[in-house]
Amino acid sequence: MTNPWDPAGAGVLRVPAGRLGRGRSLRQPLPPGPRPTFAVYLPSPTPPAVARDSRRLHWPGLRPAQDQAHARKILREARECALTQRVETACRGGRGRTGTA
Repeated sequence: MTNPWDPAGAGVLRVPAGRLGRGRSLRQPLPPGPRPTFAVYLPSPTPPAVARDSRRLHWPGLRPAQDQAHARKILREARECALTQRVETACRGGRGRTGTA
């Protein structure tokens, strides 16, 4: 088990299930502090390798994910990882797709 996110950290929020996660824009530099241990990247271009373990999900802006079954699988994995790891979700803008995920 890794140390969880600081609930007061940049972009960190507690979802209704009680798990902590961080959302951010890939246009911005990484916030200070620990790096994520698991990440879901939602852009079309190849995202940076920031987390120890990451998944790339092709999800065009202003549209649903192209492969919704694959999206559900990845988002379920992220939800489970959030029990014991620092999970980050990020897209180019850090709001629409990131907030939905």
